[in-house]
Amino acid sequence: MPRFQAPDWMMRLAARRNPLARAALPLLGKVRRSTSAKAQNLLGWKPRGNAEMIVATAESLIRLGLVKT
Repeated sequence: MPRFQAPDWMMRLAARRNPLARAALPLLGKVRRSTSAKAQNLLGWKPRGNAEMIVATAESLIRLGLVKT
């Protein structure tokens, strides 16, 4: 997760020396919105509820030893 969103001018400046920043230039200024509508329509997939997702994530972190109980 990014800690902050760099302004476009900063990315353009960084792109002069950093190939990774240069690769992001075509995305500057574009708003990207994603949904699960296609998966739901084509596959009949239903997303989990928030509570179920949070519990499953916590159980997984505990099982992997990343969180102490």
